[in-house]
Amino acid sequence: QDNAVAGSFAFIALYWFCTVMFIPGSLLTLGAGFVFRAVAGPWGGVFLATLIVIIGAAAGASTAFLLGRFVFREKVASYKAKYEKFDIIDKVVEQQGLKVTVLLRLSPVIPFSAFNYFMGLTGVSFKHYNMAHIGMIPGTLAYCFIGGTVGAIGDSVGFGDPVVLIVTIVGTVFAIIGMVYISWVAKKEFNKIANQQRMKDGDFDLENMDGIGDTGDHSTSNGNGASYNPPEASAPDGGDSDGSDASLSLGN
Repeated sequence: QDNAVAGSFAFIALYWFCTVMFIPGSLLTLGAGFVFRAVAGPWGGVFLATLIVIIGAAAGASTAFLLGRFVFREKVASYKAKYEKFDIIDKVVEQQGLKVTVLLRLSPVIPFSAFNYFMGLTGVSFKHYNMAHIGMIPGTLAYCFIGGTVGAIGDSVGFGDPVVLIVTIVGTVFAIIGMVYISWVAKKEFNKIANQQRMKDGDFDLENMDGIGDTGDHSTSNGNGASYNPPEASAPDGGDSDGSDASLSLGN
């Protein structure tokens, strides 16, 4: 409380370090809400904690992105195979870099620290990657609020105020529900974009097959092997031929 400014910068530096070094920051985010509530009050503390965490996390994420793209590119690429979802992420990012990156921030399908490095391998621009940091705000705000309520619950129990205790618990429940709902909506939208990308990939394969000699044996076409089908007509069959992949939920 006596060194709020110095403490804020120290927390930002600590969060930056943890992000770059693959150290999970969930406990730090909860701790920020708990600590800064005592500095700036119940509501001011939550917003101050959110701001500090966002600055530290964004700085760390941007640093990891640049390291993954220019310094540890080969090393990161060797670990990429551990995350099967990254291939489809790489494809959709090429088409809608900013939108997809924001969605992945709202509902991460790859762990936060790994995601920062892996995004350095994609075609997303550094500008759009940094703009997408806004996707971290809802989750960070919810975690800081929950951390702040821990201190509030302790105070309310100590002072025997049931009203404060009830309001705090209800607020925490709503914060969790809101965070989960936003994450679910973002994941649903990302899955939609990913499935559309799979459909496009299927159309591309069919066109190539139709363009290679007319052998009369087109097992993936609609049965009319001697004729060329427009992409619109062949798209459903292309989707069916890859249906097992298209139905895969990337968020699980």
